[in-house]
Amino acid sequence: MTLTQWFDERSESERNILIGAAALLLVLFVSMALSPMYKSLHQNERRVARQYAELDQMKTIAGQSTANRSQQSTTASGSLVILLQSSARQEGVAIATMQPIGEDSINTRLDDVSFNAMIRWLAALESRGINVQTASLRVGQESGTVDSSLLLRRN
Repeated sequence: MTLTQWFDERSESERNILIGAAALLLVLFVSMALSPMYKSLHQNERRVARQYAELDQMKTIAGQSTANRSQQSTTASGSLVILLQSSARQEGVAIATMQPIGEDSINTRLDDVSFNAMIRWLAALESRGINVQTASLRVGQESGTVDSSLLLRRN
C-alpha cells in the first residue's frame, strides 16, 4: 500500500485535516528555519545603528580636535620668532641668534645656556607643536652649560 492509496482510503474530512496539519507543519518548519536568520538580521541592524552612532561621535570629536588644533596653531602662529623668544624668556634661556627658514623652521644658537633650562624649554616648545629637527651640542664654558645649534620646526 502506497501513501497515495492510504490517503485515498481516508474520508474527505480526514483528508482535509491531514492537509491542514501538513500545511501547519510546513509553516512551523519554515518559521523555525528562518527564525535564526531574522534574529541575526535584527542583531546586525542594531550593531550597524550603534556603529553609525559611534561614527557620528568620532566625527564630532575629530571636528572639535581639528578646531582646537587650528585655534592653537593660530594662537601659536603669528611669528615663530616671537613664540620662541617669549617661551625662551619664560624658561630662562637666552637665544644668541635666530635665522628663520621659511615659515615653519628656524635655526637657533644658544651660548652658555644651562642644559636643564634648555631641556625644559625644548619640552615646552614640543607641547606647542615645535620639534627639534637637528641639534648640535658642545660643553659650555661653565659647568652644567652647553653651546647648541638647533633646527626647530613647527608641525
